[in-house]
Amino acid sequence: MKKNARIILSITLLLILFLTASFVKIYTPITCNIIMKSSIDSDKESPQIFFDTGNGYNEKESVHVSKKHKEYFSFFSFNLPGKKIYKIRIDPGTKKGKYFIKKICFVGRQSRCFSSVDFIQHFQPLHDISFFNIRNNMLSIEASGNDPFFEFFGNFTEIQNKTCKIQKVWLYIVILCLYAFIMFLINYFVSLYQRSRTLSLYLLFFFIFFFSILFALLTYNYIKLPYSNS
Repeated sequence: MKKNARIILSITLLLILFLTASFVKIYTPITCNIIMKSSIDSDKESPQIFFDTGNGYNEKESVHVSKKHKEYFSFFSFNLPGKKIYKIRIDPGTKKGKYFIKKICFVGRQSRCFSSVDFIQHFQPLHDISFFNIRNNMLSIEASGNDPFFEFFGNFTEIQNKTCKIQKVWLYIVILCLYAFIMFLINYFVSLYQRSRTLSLYLLFFFIFFFSILFALLTYNYIKLPYSNS
């Protein structure tokens, strides 16, 4: 292979790899932690989170917890999946009554927490809530019906993206290593081809197939993870 042809091939391959990686979106799983209590002490009462991935809010894309509401502050943890989430809806309960929230945190590789006046700036009531404001440095909610819920109106995708910068850097590092190895193989097959054309072609097809599968796995942007919530 001529020198100019090798240079063109190497530049083209590098551009293809980096362009492919630039379109890859990585979304890591995020945990939503809530510290709250309720005036309703019931064995059937517990909070629930809905996440909108583009299909609107629905029961399939929601997370329950096994822990129930108490009249003292309890810690609830919800594991959200590693996919692009546009909006988050929080259902504090399913009955009329009062709910009090000290803190809400979205935890990934970086954490974003909300407390006190942050609640009013980043969350809004949507249904069956007659009072939604700060009292005693915590969010006080009065449910006027049996289906109260409120929504995080910030950019949740931005929170996800901040947790994924390290993974994106590692992806580019892997691509550079893969590029260097592919160029080594190309040079190797060129020299081998001059000695044994049949063997070199079989090996070339094998490595193309193998690295195509490997690259697809490396750039696959969604892995279903089991939920474990408490």
